[in-house]
Amino acid sequence: MWLLFHHERGAKVVAGGRTFVEHCPTCERHTRFREIEITERAGIWFLNLDDDKRRGFRCDVCEDVFDLREQDSAPPPRGRAGRAEEANGTLIDDNFEKVRGLALVIVLTGCDQLLGLTQLRPVDAGRAARFVAAYTGTNLDATQSEIDIPIGIDAPADYCIVSIGLAAENTTPSIASVSYGNMAMTPIGGVQDIPGFPEAGPTSSLQYGLASPSFNAGDLVILLASPGNSIHVSAMFFTGVNQTSPVRDFETSTGHAIGSTVTVNSEIGDLVESVTGQGNFVDGTAGVPPIVFVDNTASDTTLDNAAGLVVSGMSPTTIVAWSYRDVDYFETMAASLEPAP
Repeated sequence: MWLLFHHERGAKVVAGGRTFVEHCPTCERHTRFREIEITERAGIWFLNLDDDKRRGFRCDVCEDVFDLREQDSAPPPRGRAGRAEEANGTLIDDNFEKVRGLALVIVLTGCDQLLGLTQLRPVDAGRAARFVAAYTGTNLDATQSEIDIPIGIDAPADYCIVSIGLAAENTTPSIASVSYGNMAMTPIGGVQDIPGFPEAGPTSSLQYGLASPSFNAGDLVILLASPGNSIHVSAMFFTGVNQTSPVRDFETSTGHAIGSTVTVNSEIGDLVESVTGQGNFVDGTAGVPPIVFVDNTASDTTLDNAAGLVVSGMSPTTIVAWSYRDVDYFETMAASLEPAP
């Protein structure tokens, strides 16, 4: 006799849920927390024997999830003027004070009720891949056949993605090979030329992946089969990625517009990375989640501006959106990374 067991687990942002800005104990940064709902179901056949739902607050930077646990024994402190947000995202006045770097008090304008002294406590939200570091390089000589870039990171990583954007005037530039730390990288995917827009000129945008990259330092070596006029290179490092099948899905988007979107298949716990290149400046500021780098070089050269971002995967798809300073030709890539089992 066969028994069909099922187990589902996921998390989603609560519509109209609370958000606030506070110090994160994990990543040690002052960042935004969003209210999420964590659901877990298990059962036999089509009968749920266990159906558990709970809410927490997820850090926008490190993706760790916490709950707000009341501490009744502590007296409500009188805080200093700070910042918080209502569920609708409108900025309001508040008072808050940290207690041992972990506590938070919020007083909402127009409401005399003190929400109470609370403590950020980690919540198990399941497996998840994490972003570690990013490198980006411009003003590289795209006319030479070999490009060597020394890269060092200050934290261990188990997966690396290198993104390359090339543009030329005549022959479509192409890449012979990419390696990091003397280890050959595997092509993930890419796009050559911008379909329907031959006037954009020959272009190439490609991504390469490598499991267990070198720690601390390693040379990124790009061998060009045919050179280009401009080249943008970025490397993003991750941890907690499935080493056997790291990439769940890879998609691209091209065109001539002031913005671009790309949709990838993904699941809760995935990490979705995206890199875009455009002829005009990419809007955004590096260091502001979820953008991890912005590399604007020229406002009149195809693909001579680039940026990358990392967001948490949703189920069943994640949509990544980019905006640019003006209408121009673009190529956008995105990949969803599976978490380690």
